[in-house]
Amino acid sequence: MRGNPACRDFMRRCFDFELSDQSEALPAVPTGPGSAFMRHIRQCRQTGNRDLFDGRMPDGSVIHAFARKISDNPVKGLSAVAVAVLSITDPDEGATYAGIARALASDYYNIYYVDLETERFIEYTSPVGGEELAMERHGTNFFAAARRDTQTRIYEEDREPFLCGFTKENVLRELDEQGVYTATYRLIDTGTPMYASMKATRMKQDGRHLIIGISIVDARMKQQEAAERLQAERTAYARLAALADDYLSLYTIDPETGGYTEYSATDAYANLGFAKTGDDFFRQGTVDGMRTVYGDDLPLYLSRFNRETVLRDIEENGCFLLEYRLVLDGKPTPVRLKIVRVREGDGDKLIAGVKA
Repeated sequence: MRGNPACRDFMRRCFDFELSDQSEALPAVPTGPGSAFMRHIRQCRQTGNRDLFDGRMPDGSVIHAFARKISDNPVKGLSAVAVAVLSITDPDEGATYAGIARALASDYYNIYYVDLETERFIEYTSPVGGEELAMERHGTNFFAAARRDTQTRIYEEDREPFLCGFTKENVLRELDEQGVYTATYRLIDTGTPMYASMKATRMKQDGRHLIIGISIVDARMKQQEAAERLQAERTAYARLAALADDYLSLYTIDPETGGYTEYSATDAYANLGFAKTGDDFFRQGTVDGMRTVYGDDLPLYLSRFNRETVLRDIEENGCFLLEYRLVLDGKPTPVRLKIVRVREGDGDKLIAGVKA
C-alpha cells in the first residue's frame, strides 16, 4: 500500500490521512499456524465473518485490529484478508484491556452491544470456555432480530416464555427497577439443547447502550434439575411408604443400566446392610440375597431374581412378583418383592417394593 499512489490518494480524500513513503521495521511477531493472529485470519477465511481481535506485541503493547475476507481465488485456492489496526494501547493499559476482554470471552458465549435509541447492534461470539472474541454480525432492529433468532436458536419449549419476557418494554422496565435483566432458556445452536443464561445491563457512561452477555450454564442447570428431581422422588416415595407401612423398602431402578436408589427402609431392613445406591440392582440383589434370604428359599430366589426374568414378567403380566423369606432379627420372615415399570419425565423406571 505504501508504494501505491491510488491507495495513498484514496486515504487522503476519504480519511484525510497521509500514508508515509518511509518504511519502518516492526519487531518480529509469531505468525506460524498456531499463532493467535493466524487463527483469526483462518477464521475470517473459513467463515467469511468480520473479526475484531487483540494482539500483543513483543514490547507488551496491544494492537486492537479488525479483519475481513475480501476475495477468493478459486483457481489458485487462495484468499485475501484485509487487516486494519484500529488502535494501539501501551503495555499497562493494554494488559488491563486484554485481561478484561479475555475474562469476558471465557465467561460468555455471545455478547451483544445495543444502542437502545436506534436499536443498532453488534454481536460478538466466543467458543465456550475460550479466550477469543470475534465479531459475528451487526445489524438494526435488535429486538425484532432477537425474535427472529428465537425461532431457530432457542429450544421449542422455551420459545414462548422467552418471547413473552424479552420485549423492549419489559427489558427497560427491569433495568429501571432492578438494574439488570436476566433470563434462562435452552439454546439449540449445537443441535442438542443446552441451558444458557442471559444478563443485560446498561453501559454506565451514557445509559443508552446495552450490554447483553449470554453464558452457557448447562452443567449447573442439569445438576440442579437432577437434585430437584431426586428430592421430589424421595418425598413421593417417603409419602408412599408412610401410607403403606408394611413396606420394608422401596427402590427405583434404571431398566437399561441397572443403576438404583433406595428411597426408604425400615430399621429392621436397614440393619441387613444393603447399599443405598449402586450400579447394578440385580447383581447386587443376588449378592445380598445369598446372605440374607432364608436357606430353603434361596434356590427359588436365585432362579427368579435376574434382569431377564423380571423384565419378561413385567412385559407379559404387568409386574414381577416373588415371595420368599428374609432373615430379619434372626428369624425367617415372609416377604413379597413386587417390581413394576412406570414412565417418568426422564424416561422409564422400575419401582421395586419389598413388603412384609
